[in-house]
Amino acid sequence: DSVAVLDPVVSPEPIAGSSRMHGGSATLALCDAMCFRASRLVGGDAAAAAATPSLYTLLHQCEGAARAAYQDPAALASVASLAASAMSGGGRLYYIGEGVAGILGVIDASEMPDTYGVPFDDVRAFVGGGWGADGMANREGSAKFDGGGPATNRHLLRLAVEDFETEVLPTLTGRDTVILIGCGHEPGGGPADVTDIGSESESLAAPAAPAAEQAMVSRRLYALVPRMRARGVQSIGLVCAARSDAIGPVRADAAAAGLDAVCLLGLEACGFAPALSGLSELALKLALNCVSTYAMTCRGLVFSNRMIATGPTNDKIYQRCIKLIAELTGVTLAAAKHALLRSVHETDALSDELLSAPNVVH
Repeated sequence: DSVAVLDPVVSPEPIAGSSRMHGGSATLALCDAMCFRASRLVGGDAAAAAATPSLYTLLHQCEGAARAAYQDPAALASVASLAASAMSGGGRLYYIGEGVAGILGVIDASEMPDTYGVPFDDVRAFVGGGWGADGMANREGSAKFDGGGPATNRHLLRLAVEDFETEVLPTLTGRDTVILIGCGHEPGGGPADVTDIGSESESLAAPAAPAAEQAMVSRRLYALVPRMRARGVQSIGLVCAARSDAIGPVRADAAAAGLDAVCLLGLEACGFAPALSGLSELALKLALNCVSTYAMTCRGLVFSNRMIATGPTNDKIYQRCIKLIAELTGVTLAAAKHALLRSVHETDALSDELLSAPNVVH
């Protein structure tokens, strides 16, 4: 038997102090490519197995998607600047998208409290369908939210676009930024090949369009724009990853909506096969990572390329906090650990019990 070790460390980690843009993205590319190839080889279809590209070819396609994320740096910077204006000006940042795009927004927003120490309310995301079958569902069925937890935090788990309309939109101000996000599928081959990604009411459904012109951003998202303008919002952007031959209609819709910044990521293909979107997902993930990282840097949460407002919320970041203290102050790791524990437990006298306690205690 042969054994391979796959190491996603493709560059130094301190890109604004976080591994998500490089190591995390490389892990996503590796998993997507390996799982796609494995599913084709063991699926029982000899023809499909024979036609399955090599892992090298699949990873090369992932590299192309990563490059697509940065193909128009000026456009990406314009969207990132909108997010930065909110984060540095006392406002809030919101992502809104249908289907997988909305889910990627939820993932990016969820990283902000642990990574940069911002309050949960400052960066949020909303996805078409929320926790239901058209949104955050999984193979076991729709994800269930039972309303548990502290009452003050329950609203944070209301993630549907409808929740944004009823709970957030009425509170928007001119300091806030809203970014619409979209993600295309490779045409043909399955139920993912739809005109509007995610669920919409019948009255909002768009007419069928050619495969190369499928809408990545639904009508109901654009319909929110004038309502946000009425609340004084002056920073509304769009990030959308799609096939290059589908970019034209998206650009036209964005222009008609009068958005303040638009970044369109044109790819040769959205996925490894029809109805798949793995490559566009990777490009969109990287773009959103870039947007939020720049916003947090402008907020003053990065010093010397290190995220300095994080806290020991899990073991990984606990160890990172110790290293940050040691590197920035020039003390030993042991001294840095003592300083961190004194701060966490608000005492200058650390007992032997505290010093020997497992990390989860801290």
